[in-house]
Amino acid sequence: MAIVRIPGAWTPSTCGENSITIDRGTVGELLDELTTTYPDLRKRIFTTDGRMASWVNVYVQDENIRDLEGLKTSVTSSDPVIVIPALAGG
Repeated sequence: MAIVRIPGAWTPSTCGENSITIDRGTVGELLDELTTTYPDLRKRIFTTDGRMASWVNVYVQDENIRDLEGLKTSVTSSDPVIVIPALAGG
């Protein structure tokens, strides 16, 4: 089961959980399970047409999934998965 790290600002959407264990084979399946369990996260992670939002970065083993196979990136039980929203400001 992969451990998904959730940013602190999003923990109100996960009942205060900042680390969630999910057993899925790909990042896409994992994020689908995560957003099914915590529906408020769907609008934070995905666009209205179902694509991963450009302002969200997902890392598996410290590698951005955009540099791997995107949502088809495989996840094993020992892989840490980190979801990070892009920050803006000035």
